Amino acid sequence: MAAARAAHQAGEPDTALRLLSVADAGPADKQRLAHIDELRAQVEFTNNRSGDAVALFLRAATRLELFDARLARDAYLDGLSAAMFSGTSTGDHGLAQVARAARAAPSVTRPRTHDVLLVGLATRFSDGYAAGVPVLKQALNAFVDSELTAEEGRRWLWLAHCTRWTCGTRRPGQYCLTYRSS
Repeated sequence: MAAARAAHQAGEPDTALRLLSVADAGPADKQRLAHIDELRAQVEFTNNRSGDAVALFLRAATRLELFDARLARDAYLDGLSAAMFSGTSTGDHGLAQVARAARAAPSVTRPRTHDVLLVGLATRFSDGYAAGVPVLKQALNAFVDSELTAEEGRRWLWLAHCTRWTCGTRRPGQYCLTYRSS
C-alpha cells in the first residue's frame, strides 16, 4: 500500500494501480480493502476525472466507517468533489446520493476544518442551495481562521476555493486561504 501511495503521489498511476492489484490479491482484510478502494479511487479521479471514481469513493467511505470515522469522512468529501468535477449529478453514484451518504456518515468528536466543508457541501447538494450556503460560509470562515498543515492545505484548499464561488463570496480577497509550509 505504501508503495502504491508513493507511486500515485509521484504521478505514476499505472504503477500505483499495478501495486494495488498486488495488495488486493492478499488475504481478505476489510480494513486493508477499504484503504485499497480509497487509493484506487484517488488514482482514478486524478487520472481520469470520471464518474467511476465516485462509486469507488462511496465504497471506500462505507467500508472505512467501520474502522475510522475521520478517514470515512475524508473519502466522502473526496467523493463529493469527484461527483462535482466529473459532472456526475444523477444515477446511483450521483452528487445527491453522495451528499445523502455523507450526511449520514458518523460524526467526529472534534471536527476538523474540512469536516465543516463536508457538512456544508453535503447539505448544499442534499437539501439545496439555501440550506447549504450558511454552512458553507461557516466552513470558509473556518478555513480562514485555522492554521492548516501543508498536507491539509494541499488536499482541501482547492475545494474550499472552488466552494467559495458556489456560495456567492466572489469579491477578490474576501477570503485569504493559506497554509503553513511546515
